[in-house]
Amino acid sequence: MGFNCTGCGLCCTQIEKIKRTVHPFGWMQKLVDAFPYGTDVDGACMMLVDGQCSVYEDRPLLCDIERTADEVDIGMSKRQWFEVNYRGCKQLQREAE
Repeated sequence: MGFNCTGCGLCCTQIEKIKRTVHPFGWMQKLVDAFPYGTDVDGACMMLVDGQCSVYEDRPLLCDIERTADEVDIGMSKRQWFEVNYRGCKQLQREAE
């Protein structure tokens, strides 16, 4: 079981919005606070180049859904975590249409 990312990059365009959001889970806020990259004027991650992550193999924990489930006590099953992220992904895709 793995998270089936579509590779659309839409979540990467929302980094500034994610940084401004108050997160209900302390562990999520820690991941956001540890995000090492800045954003461009549109709020996208500065490591997003031509719609692709230029540091994908060494991306931050915030950006790695599967690794987060493995390394952080997120308070839900891996399957539930994937479902939460899948719904968020689909919402971003609907908004982008």
